[in-house]
Amino acid sequence: MLLVFSNLYTSEQLTVEEYVQTMEKLTTDMRFTVYNICYKRILMIWIITAFTILLSLLFSGFKVRQLCIYDSSSSDKRPSHMYI
Repeated sequence: MLLVFSNLYTSEQLTVEEYVQTMEKLTTDMRFTVYNICYKRILMIWIITAFTILLSLLFSGFKVRQLCIYDSSSSDKRPSHMYI
């Protein structure tokens, strides 16, 4: 696999056969399969959690205008804030 990437930086061209072999080797590798499964699960958990939080804020009656964001970059001790 390192050989394939080293060909990209030289004047040699990557042949179709080399590309197909490399992609087959990559996609049939167990580490790639496990990474792909874990990535999809984490992504689904992230999306479901985000929608759950947004829908719960929407239907709970919480007014978004009451949400206060504090600016931590200000130099004075009192918190400067901005209401959304």
